[in-house]
Amino acid sequence: MQEELLKLLKKNLEFSKEIHEDLQKVKRYIMWQRVFGVIKVLVIVIPVAIGLIFAVPYLSSTMDQYKEIMGTLNELNQGPSASFLENLLK
Repeated sequence: MQEELLKLLKKNLEFSKEIHEDLQKVKRYIMWQRVFGVIKVLVIVIPVAIGLIFAVPYLSSTMDQYKEIMGTLNELNQGPSASFLENLLK
């Protein structure tokens, strides 16, 4: 009986060691997944942030040009103004 119990304990210890090794592999895998997950996010976020920082001056000048064009189009759609016609008659 005692020998059987000792045998079972040794077998249990071996299984526990195997489980521990597998658990360490899983923990390492999860750690690397987290590291690469952060790297993936940084690879996406950093270029977008840099692009926005450098694009703001270009976008503001483009918006100014757009507003100017829209103002001109609105004037053309409203027809000639009275002051414009007076200047033509002079």
